[in-house]
Amino acid sequence: MLKNWMLNRLRGEVKKVTGIEVPTNDNLVSLAGLKQVVIPSSLVFYQGKPIVRQYFAVQDQTIATKQQVLFLAASMVQKGQHSILQSLLHAAKESGIVTREADMDTVEEMGSIGRLDRTMYVLGDEKMMAQQEIELGVTVQTLAHQFELDGKYTLFLAQRHPKRLLAIFACEYELKPGCADVITELRQLGVESILLTGVKTRIAKGLGNRLSVSLIHSELSEQEKDRVVSGLVHQQPASAILLGEDSRQSYPSQLTIGVEGQKGTITIPTLAELPLLMKSVQRGISEIRSKLPFSKL
Repeated sequence: MLKNWMLNRLRGEVKKVTGIEVPTNDNLVSLAGLKQVVIPSSLVFYQGKPIVRQYFAVQDQTIATKQQVLFLAASMVQKGQHSILQSLLHAAKESGIVTREADMDTVEEMGSIGRLDRTMYVLGDEKMMAQQEIELGVTVQTLAHQFELDGKYTLFLAQRHPKRLLAIFACEYELKPGCADVITELRQLGVESILLTGVKTRIAKGLGNRLSVSLIHSELSEQEKDRVVSGLVHQQPASAILLGEDSRQSYPSQLTIGVEGQKGTITIPTLAELPLLMKSVQRGISEIRSKLPFSKL
């Protein structure tokens, strides 16, 4: 009875300090023993729309040529829905370039094939270039890989007939302020952050380096993510799975806590609130344990 009363009181104090409601006493104890948080999308760390950080025309770097390749690339993404593709259109508008909608032949998630002024162009990632048998060359591949190791997404523009590469674009999401600090705080609290993402391994590693996330599972489908989550929680029952937070729906997030088969859901504004929540809970649980040394907590 005394233990439950003290835990109920602690839940009230935690809400007062953090503004976050912990629904049950089991959730409270689970948070105090948390060992890992599984983050099922890199979008958790991004803010706003991606931007074109750098781009190069393969033939030369004159202003006219760079404007021309940006015009062509942006004209190829009028119907592309992926935010990385749309960043090219935004970059063209920012540069005052008036684009036209190409006559599209193929539109894929990360690329397109279309005609502009009787010339067929291919826009897309490295996979798209390989499918169309566009040679990138060692120098361009090295540059693209370096972009990706810095956490950037790489797109290419090529002419289809005759096949020749025209330009390379490095696009990047801005990180939410303080993301790296949150990961560091969690590590200091004994919590390992594990990132699951569908992006290429090099890009995921680049993001991980920027954030100091040590364990990353990349190039996963949604079904594969579910399997990895199940495996991680089985290996380490004191786990939390962050759900519902991405660049389109940042509030609220659900943190599903699982310890020894018990699960509960806590709603937090963002991942940034987790360290403060854990500190508040750990202090309270520590005090209860000191007052009730023989109670099982």
